[in-house]
Amino acid sequence: MASKLFDYDNPFFMLMSRVWDLMILNFLAVLFCIPVITAGASVTALYYVTLKMAEDRESHIYRSFLKAFKDNFFQSTVINIILWLIGAVLMVDLWYVVLGGTGLPANPSTGFSGSGAVLSGIFSTGSPVRLAMAVIFLALLVMYMFTSLYVYAVQARFVNPVHRTLSNAFMMSVRHLPSTVLMVMLNAAFFYIAVNYASWLAFWALSGPLYINSLLLCRVFKRYMV
Repeated sequence: MASKLFDYDNPFFMLMSRVWDLMILNFLAVLFCIPVITAGASVTALYYVTLKMAEDRESHIYRSFLKAFKDNFFQSTVINIILWLIGAVLMVDLWYVVLGGTGLPANPSTGFSGSGAVLSGIFSTGSPVRLAMAVIFLALLVMYMFTSLYVYAVQARFVNPVHRTLSNAFMMSVRHLPSTVLMVMLNAAFFYIAVNYASWLAFWALSGPLYINSLLLCRVFKRYMV
């Protein structure tokens, strides 16, 4: 029994090995994100490894990360820049439509501030046209978030041009909406717990959520594998 306890195939040792690997991967991913422009390639490389881990196919994970980073650098960087530009345009448009470009002050009638002020502002614009525009921009932001949740994983798993990778990511996020919503909820719960109750989860700030996502995405991607 003692020999089984210290057997490397023991579930406890396998779990600890996975936790350790994810912590090292998190360090690598954060390190490679520091130049900012390389963030897309870093997230893609991390997804490349975590998707394999989710399918129990990983080997030489650190070398795999570095190879995936190199192989996907150009296309992931282009995708990253596109997402930055689209996100900036949507945020600025929503800012001007909802708040008139005045910032995010607390709403005196509701006491909301920040994102609460945005939601409050959407439903208290007073103008039907402004309300409709705000709702449209908010819907576009949700679509943007869903696409961003998938796009680097799609880049890591499939070989396609940039425009096809972006469109496939969006279509998958909508087609598999339950998985998409579940990923959003699990990621939000992870960061909420990390910020409020378990700051030590910062050691898995990137690798943790992406591994969780990979457990769901590997099932989604199987439907598109030839």
